[in-house]
Amino acid sequence: MSVQMHVAYSASISGVGVVAGGPYYCSLASFSRLQTACTANPYLIDLAPLISYANIQSADQTIDPIANLAPSRVFLYSAKQDIRIYPGVVQATLQFYQNFVDPSNIMTVFDNNGAHVFPTVSNGGPCWYYGAPYIGACNYDGAGAILSFLYDSLNPKAQFNNSNLFPFDQAAYADVWQAGLSNRGWVYAPYSCRQNPITCRLHVVFHGCEQDYGVIGETFVREAGYGEWAESNNIVILFPQTVVGSLNIEGCWDFAGFTGADFALKSGPQMFAINQMAQNYMSIVQKLD
Repeated sequence: MSVQMHVAYSASISGVGVVAGGPYYCSLASFSRLQTACTANPYLIDLAPLISYANIQSADQTIDPIANLAPSRVFLYSAKQDIRIYPGVVQATLQFYQNFVDPSNIMTVFDNNGAHVFPTVSNGGPCWYYGAPYIGACNYDGAGAILSFLYDSLNPKAQFNNSNLFPFDQAAYADVWQAGLSNRGWVYAPYSCRQNPITCRLHVVFHGCEQDYGVIGETFVREAGYGEWAESNNIVILFPQTVVGSLNIEGCWDFAGFTGADFALKSGPQMFAINQMAQNYMSIVQKLD
């Protein structure tokens, strides 16, 4: 989802951190392709139609001009023992971005051990364990690595402050039923950002499949490691939330079209919803206290 948002809304998104994610439009709007080529069989990924689709949609103005990607920053992470999204899939994401992004703006971490988990220093289960909540104590600060690459000169991280984590109403910004979203999202907003949000940057974090609030509660938003960095660097962290549905039994973001054929475009229900939340983050933050 981070790749989809970055490509589609490149006029307003300056960079992306991708943890075990495939290239833009990898599924070609096919569930079966999503479950084969885009997970465990990366040799089936043909980048040519994906690049062509991005270029065509850019020309048709259904996504922002693809040229916007050139100066943006791209961080890609894949653990060597990941058997849910094979490392080769993320290698394909790298190759996709190499067609559009200045190579000096791309950072890859493909040599860490671990399963299909979001890597932290010490939160979560064992790094090798593939299972809920899909957060691994890998002695690697994934959130810190992403944020430090995307933003210059960050201060050292601080302590997570429980009083700065808030729920917010996602239904105020989108048709959550159509988009397959929960009514409730989460936002980590340091006190200084709530007092003067225009001085703070916004970073949107997408949970993985089976990591939404309805499945694991607040575990991901609390343990992924983003709040600690936000606390000391005037960053607002938005954690939008999906919801499990009949077409989305794992609470994944839409990579294949269960919300509609335009799922990877700016008009896609989830894409539009997230952009609305992002564009209105200052009003979200101002309503928290």
